[in-house]
Amino acid sequence: MPAESEHPERSGPDNRSKMDVIDAVLEVLDEQQKKLDSAGFSMASIHLNDAIERLRRDRICLIDTLKL
Repeated sequence: MPAESEHPERSGPDNRSKMDVIDAVLEVLDEQQKKLDSAGFSMASIHLNDAIERLRRDRICLIDTLKL
């Protein structure tokens, strides 16, 4: 019998916990971006912000795909 992770279209506890990890990562990255910005590393802050926004968009697509 295939494991649930082999069927990404299914919603379940594994997928929810993965989303929790993504949410936690986004929080940490937001804090790091603020620290970079306040320390004057504006280019690094800009690049990190771009990556954060991309991760947020990917998260939304993943939620739609998994129907969480």
